[in-house]
Amino acid sequence: MRFPHLPVEDELEIRSVFARYGHLADAGDPNFVQLFTEDASWTRANSPPASLGGSGLPPETIRGRDKLLTLMNEVMKKKFRQRMHHQMTDFYVVPGANADDAMGHARALITDWREGRDTDGAGRPLDADLAWQPELWRRLLGRVDAPAPDVRHAATIAALRAGGAGLDLPPRLSLFGHTRLPATEV
Repeated sequence: MRFPHLPVEDELEIRSVFARYGHLADAGDPNFVQLFTEDASWTRANSPPASLGGSGLPPETIRGRDKLLTLMNEVMKKKFRQRMHHQMTDFYVVPGANADDAMGHARALITDWREGRDTDGAGRPLDADLAWQPELWRRLLGRVDAPAPDVRHAATIAALRAGGAGLDLPPRLSLFGHTRLPATEV
């Protein structure tokens, strides 16, 4: 099966912006807002509940760089004291309605689908040609004898925050390929 795709350069640039977003926001770096245009809007559609290790923050849309910077300061610096980190996995990009539009999908997508919302991961309904995917995902989860990936991830984060008791962690952990390891990630 062939899926719609963007030119490779465009997809790499979008992936880079998503990665920089996570790193800059997590570090509390005010340059975070430079990733956005002056009139940018940012929508949080489905934060996992705090009981599962998520932020528990309600859905909302924020418009403009100043408000985005305020959001980062209020949420990342004050609320989470830079101890929460973005984990945008299973990321893919699809073209939009015209050459200037594209949409990135990440882990929130499968959370929505697992919870019965047939959305694009940002709270919008799926296009008709993609409507089969959420049902397939839910059927797959029903056949696999394990918690869904987003549930496992949230439970692991919650357990680590609580001290890690009960986690089967190795006595030693080696990290390869890191050019730096900020204190906020230790």
